[in-house]
Amino acid sequence: MNPQPSPPNNCRAQNTATLKTLLFIILSLAIANPTIALTLTITAPSQVLEGDQLTLAFTSTPPAQNYAIYKDGTLVSTNTTYTWQTNYSSAGEYLFLFNATNPNETKQESRVVKIVDNPLTLTLNSPPETKTNADHIFIDATTSRPVTSCTYQLGVQSGQLDSQGTHHTKTIGVFEGIQTLTVTCNDEYDTAQAERTFIIDKTPPTITTITPASNQEITSNYATLAATTDEVATCKYGTLNAPYDNLPSTFAITGSLNHQTPLDNLAQGGHTFFIACKDAAGNPSTTTERFFRVNTPPSASITIDGEEPLRQGRYRVRLQASEDLAQTPSLTYHFEDDPKPIEVALTGEDANWEGYIIIDKQTTDNIGSFTFRGIDNTGLEGTHITSGKLFLVDTKQPGKILSFTAQNKSNYIELKWVYDGESPQAFHIFRSPTPGVDYIDKYAEVTPRNSTEDGLIYETYRDYAVKDAVTYYYRIAALDEANNIGELSEEQSASAVIAEAQAAEERISPVFEVILDKEVRSVERSLADVESAILSLQTEKSPGAAQLVNDLDLLTPPKAAKARLESLREKLLNSKTLALDKQAFDTLITQARQERESALQDIVDDITIESRGDYIQALDSFQLQEGIAAFKKGTPIPQEFEEEFIRNAKALQERTSIQATIVSGTLRYLDGTKKPITLIKKTLTSSEAIPKGYLIESIPKNLAQTTDQITFFTPPTIIEKDPIVQYNIADLQTKTITYTLPRLATLPEARATRTYVLPAPSKQTKQEGEINQETPTGAATFTSKEKPRWTNYLILILGGAAVAILLIYYLFFPGQDPQLSDPFKTPPPGTTILPTKRAHQQNHFHQTSPLAPARQGATPNQTSQAKPPATTNLKPRNLTTTLPGEILTKLNAATHLINQNMVDQAVAAYKELLAINYATIPQQLRRHIKGRLEELYNKIQLATAIKKGHAYLGKQDFLNLSRTIEEIKQLAQTIPKENTYLTSHAEASYTYFNEQLFNARLVSETKPTMAAQKGKT
Repeated sequence: MNPQPSPPNNCRAQNTATLKTLLFIILSLAIANPTIALTLTITAPSQVLEGDQLTLAFTSTPPAQNYAIYKDGTLVSTNTTYTWQTNYSSAGEYLFLFNATNPNETKQESRVVKIVDNPLTLTLNSPPETKTNADHIFIDATTSRPVTSCTYQLGVQSGQLDSQGTHHTKTIGVFEGIQTLTVTCNDEYDTAQAERTFIIDKTPPTITTITPASNQEITSNYATLAATTDEVATCKYGTLNAPYDNLPSTFAITGSLNHQTPLDNLAQGGHTFFIACKDAAGNPSTTTERFFRVNTPPSASITIDGEEPLRQGRYRVRLQASEDLAQTPSLTYHFEDDPKPIEVALTGEDANWEGYIIIDKQTTDNIGSFTFRGIDNTGLEGTHITSGKLFLVDTKQPGKILSFTAQNKSNYIELKWVYDGESPQAFHIFRSPTPGVDYIDKYAEVTPRNSTEDGLIYETYRDYAVKDAVTYYYRIAALDEANNIGELSEEQSASAVIAEAQAAEERISPVFEVILDKEVRSVERSLADVESAILSLQTEKSPGAAQLVNDLDLLTPPKAAKARLESLREKLLNSKTLALDKQAFDTLITQARQERESALQDIVDDITIESRGDYIQALDSFQLQEGIAAFKKGTPIPQEFEEEFIRNAKALQERTSIQATIVSGTLRYLDGTKKPITLIKKTLTSSEAIPKGYLIESIPKNLAQTTDQITFFTPPTIIEKDPIVQYNIADLQTKTITYTLPRLATLPEARATRTYVLPAPSKQTKQEGEINQETPTGAATFTSKEKPRWTNYLILILGGAAVAILLIYYLFFPGQDPQLSDPFKTPPPGTTILPTKRAHQQNHFHQTSPLAPARQGATPNQTSQAKPPATTNLKPRNLTTTLPGEILTKLNAATHLINQNMVDQAVAAYKELLAINYATIPQQLRRHIKGRLEELYNKIQLATAIKKGHAYLGKQDFLNLSRTIEEIKQLAQTIPKENTYLTSHAEASYTYFNEQLFNARLVSETKPTMAAQKGKT
């Protein structure tokens, strides 16, 4: 019988098998189970400056077995870090690939790091770009870092500059003429160059013409001394022979080819002036003598013994000739409504003559005009009347007094009447103790007060100088401004009732009465001064003084003072009937003196005119651009409406004109103080109806530092306190702006003020052209007042759908764009340029790189002919296939070339980049390259525009130069703000071109003035 297996052993074997099976399953699951996905954490800056150290690092989770870092396709590290010490040839954008590998997985991520260009820059500090008459120049240059060599080239001269660190200097001799200095500095990486053009001028200017002509006879007491030179210069003059530096006076208009200055108040006889000029280089000319004679025809000044307007009567007329006359002059006058002349019989001798005119009652409100004719001892006949040509006549009586009453009051008689005629100057009160009051019974004069009661205008007078139980008879008549007395009113009477005790008590003491009489006399003297000031201002014959009186309303303060003083005099006289104690009397006198002093303030009694002139402002297109720029400081214009606004502004400027008047003089006040003042008045006129718009007034700082120093008659909106102000044309009823300056200004200084007429922009905020008062500087904001319509929403929906379709096409159909479109126009070739910086040499993507694409067969580069932006995209037949790293290298090199203003090489590199096939480039990188190409193109256009500007300046073609300046400004705004030679060169050229254009415009403005003056002479 076979023995049976032991159950425990069988169980052990069975358990072992089970355990092995479980271990096999666990091991299989462990092997088959996929690894955890790798994730990378990368530490990399987006950019570093050329010459700095670049450090890259990355980690993986979980840790990988192998790591690698690639730069532009080249393996540069097999661990998780990479350190690169860049140099000054490393500028550009680099594609770094971070690779982490496990047996079953590879994880890759990329980063683009930009090495910012840190080019060698050269600043030429000296010599300045100007004229000089020096024998030597000092070269002073500064570089951004130490260099190995700095050389200069000036004509046939060349050599090495003395260098100390970044500072390089040299003193060299120069010859006369236009000189161009070129300084070139370089190190092992870069070359920088700077040019400076200056003029060595040792030839003094020549005075080619002088007016008045030699020995010329001038028939006026003023002339314009004018000279022309063969080059831009500054001219001086004097009455004694002296070199330029010792001549006392500079021409009012100078600093160009044409020079002129006014000569006023020239006496009869010969005049000698000496003229010398100095050019910009400092060379003075020889002093030139000019002699001419002044022989003016006789003129006359006419005065009438009587205050205007003249009333009925006989008046003496005095004629004062400017020189002795050979015979009795002729003097006639006529009235505005009757041109028939009336002869004035004159008697006298030499320059003094007089006669009489008679104004009869039939000559009512009229204007008379004198006509003069006289012959001097040389036979010259003159007809000019310097002052007193016109006189006013008013013989019309004022209206009659209405509703006149006289009533008894406590201690006085009150007169009350109503007047309804022309505004009177005063009312005369006539009083008599017996009936039959007539004009010979004048008692008092009252200034109108225009009191109102029950809807009627009435006047009152209190007569305190009355006695108890005495009856007084009164009549009243009005006195007009021409001193015509009106018809007497009806006679009224009243009896005073004053108790003897009261009358005796209510009387001022004799001591106080003496003091009171003295104060009354002071008031009457002040009143006489005020009346004299009124007469002086009313009879001003000078056009400038008369304009100041009218525009500054100088008659209102003295007329108001006259009324106050007359009322004060009456108050003091009436106080004699009051019983005042010492305290009350002292208060009365103190208040009277304060009132008198207050009334005399701000009263002008004399005006001295320094200058007066009229001119029509003319603006060129460059000045109009300045006005538009000033307007935009206060009223921003949306970009989409700016072109239309400028076009409308030019059209409006052509059909409008600004007529300006300047009056400059000194005001003397009653207290003896004197204040200078300049009145500037500008009136807008147009050949058509003036549309809605604005007047921008720009005032030079030499006239006023801020708007606080200017008194504007119509308050403007302040754009800048510098000062620039703005008016809304709709708010100007007379289309006139007037303001005063607290200083004496000449006509040339006033012409420097600018008035710009600008239209209202097409789209407005709030109301059209309204300034937003909430902004501190008067800036305006533009928002549409129009409510949105359903068509606006439809346009937005359709536009959004179009953008979405294009985006889907761009992202999911890259194969439809086999090459990068060329939206650019190939720029023209530039000028001769410097050697290029050595581009960094890299081994680009290779076949061992995990990212390396399949290399296609290369075809020869073929330069494509680019078309303007308005045409279809460029589609060349043959395109080269280039790796991304190589494209970035070429872009970096081309960008560096144009940054150094190496236009020819940059153009060639740009064309080469256009011939590349971009089909294999990832979409995101392709967008980046396209933006870089646009930036490169704009820089090439900028460099070309600068070259054109120098060419136009050399040809004196200032019209095209002005357009090129605007082109440079616009192109400079399209490129990044970088520290490169191109950007600094563009800024310097823009400033230099504007200065030359300004100087040219200054010269052109003086030429027409000189031509007109020469023709007049």
